[in-house]
Amino acid sequence: MLPGRQHWNWIPTLYFTEGIPFIAITLVSLIFYKQMGLSNAEITFYTSWLYLPWVIRPLWRPFQRLAFSRRWWVSTAQLLIGASLGGVAFTISSPLWFQGSQFFFWAIAFAAATHDNITDELYEQNVNHDNTHLFLGGRAVFHNLANIVGQGILIMLAGNLQLIYRNSISYSWSIAFYGLAGLTIALWLWNHYTLPYNHRPEHAHAFMPKNMWTDTLHTLRSFFSNPSGKHLLPLLLYCSAYGLLSKVAILFLIDASHNGGLGLAPQEYGFVQGTLGVFALSLGGIAAGLYDKHTDHRYTIRLLLAAILLPPLAYVTLSYTLPGSLAAISCCVVIALFSTGFGSLLYGSLLINQIKNSFFPKDDNSSPSPYTIARATLVLALMVPGLFSGLLQEAIGYRLFFILTLLASGVLLKAALYFNKVE
Repeated sequence: MLPGRQHWNWIPTLYFTEGIPFIAITLVSLIFYKQMGLSNAEITFYTSWLYLPWVIRPLWRPFQRLAFSRRWWVSTAQLLIGASLGGVAFTISSPLWFQGSQFFFWAIAFAAATHDNITDELYEQNVNHDNTHLFLGGRAVFHNLANIVGQGILIMLAGNLQLIYRNSISYSWSIAFYGLAGLTIALWLWNHYTLPYNHRPEHAHAFMPKNMWTDTLHTLRSFFSNPSGKHLLPLLLYCSAYGLLSKVAILFLIDASHNGGLGLAPQEYGFVQGTLGVFALSLGGIAAGLYDKHTDHRYTIRLLLAAILLPPLAYVTLSYTLPGSLAAISCCVVIALFSTGFGSLLYGSLLINQIKNSFFPKDDNSSPSPYTIARATLVLALMVPGLFSGLLQEAIGYRLFFILTLLASGVLLKAALYFNKVE
């Protein structure tokens, strides 16, 4: 264990770096592809598939212990992420920009999923349990800062560059991704210098690949057949409602008015969604934590109903009024994201509290932990609805899509409460 003061040399940059690739390929890519001329159906389909490495990452997590240290895996993954972001920037101006960007986005996704497999282990190995509570809040803060840099600063930078270079969209995005690549490489250099040195896991040679694969499959089967896996179903239903709405809501904000969108410029989007929206999402999570800790949950079902219905209701309002005021748009986006942060954290904490003992059993080092499997399954709940959300929106329009999402959210919450019977 390292002294507590030394943790601040690497924990902030470690989790800030962890947040950048996820934001870049699941959120920033939506704006990038929209400005490059892809349809909503194509954008949501191709970007939703990029969630896949986070879904299947439990399959290779145990094998990472067979070779090299945790520090080596983290450092190598960060270098690959930075190099791949540079690859995206390099290919944007080429005729094969879409194929090139997809190749490097997939490389980033697999490197980032591999990085996520190890960061929590590195954290737990080096932080004394007595100091854990001091750093948990910091980890969330730096993830949100990465969100602001990606959705806020990066997109605003691309928009301002388009003004400077007279609407040269490809050139502006190339510069923006080069900047993000440079930032990631700088963080890699810092983390490579400050990350604690750890030896290869003890007795790593004792784990045979064939046995580890058998243990992994056994863990997966056991997880989904025991109470911890079954209790995850309500949370999956709850997350599916957000997965259906999230990508189309972002595209609606920047789509042209003749297509039924609000027509926000990248600078306006970066301020509304990437800055104010991220702060609202964070405040929603904080409010849910305070409610969960200091109340008797008397109004929990009503609050969950409001939290899942307010986001689609906010976008139904925007799609029918199409306000020209940035303040009005900002208010609706803030309400939607505050509700999302509040509802997701509150419902997730209720489930975890109910199944705490079975949800987080001790990892045996030869198979993925149930916690890793649970997180991967929740990403799947975001991925599947997103695959067809853009196609559905193009078929029925933004207004009917948001109304349908509103109805589906209510049905999914009712189903989730039925399966879990939250009182």
